Amino acid sequence: WYLLAEKDADGDLAGIRGALYLNLLICVLITGLVLFATGLTINRYQKRLEAMATTDQLTGLASRHAYEILMEQALRDTQRLAQPLALVMLDIDGFKAVNDSAGHIAGDRVLSGVANAMRASLRSSDIICRWGGEEFLVALRNCDLGNAERIAETIRQTVAGAAFIFEGRAIPVTVSLGVAMLRGGETADSLVARADAALYE
Repeated sequence: WYLLAEKDADGDLAGIRGALYLNLLICVLITGLVLFATGLTINRYQKRLEAMATTDQLTGLASRHAYEILMEQALRDTQRLAQPLALVMLDIDGFKAVNDSAGHIAGDRVLSGVANAMRASLRSSDIICRWGGEEFLVALRNCDLGNAERIAETIRQTVAGAAFIFEGRAIPVTVSLGVAMLRGGETADSLVARADAALYE
């Protein structure tokens, strides 16, 4: 003999099914929040990495890598619009002596101060970067030779007239600059080399 009992279990399972669906919904929400937070974190770090790759940490100017990208675009725009492009190379005079006599922190302050003086003398459309240790490079879009020389002289005077004070001690700072104009079909490297040669003259 076998005893078979049949019962409608829908009512009993309804509570279990409801709890299951609620748990699944909570899991989906938590997973979504975790993925959202992870995406924000990755995005923030990505932006920081991009900023580190394209910005000089000390001066806040474009890095040499960023300059090469921006200069490539500027060369294309110059050729397309048939506009002049000038390049200004700047070097801080006797910078090693500043580091030797006042220390590297003072040298860092001088670099930042020169960068600020350059920003104050330039237009927003100009490209400015820290090229090397104490060298800076400026690309002046739609700027002829006369205006480029005037801007370079303004930068020179602004830096010479700025007060560089470190630990109560005044540090005299002057800069030398070289200007070169882009020639037809010239490469960015050739233009930089000519501006560098003008600087040393």
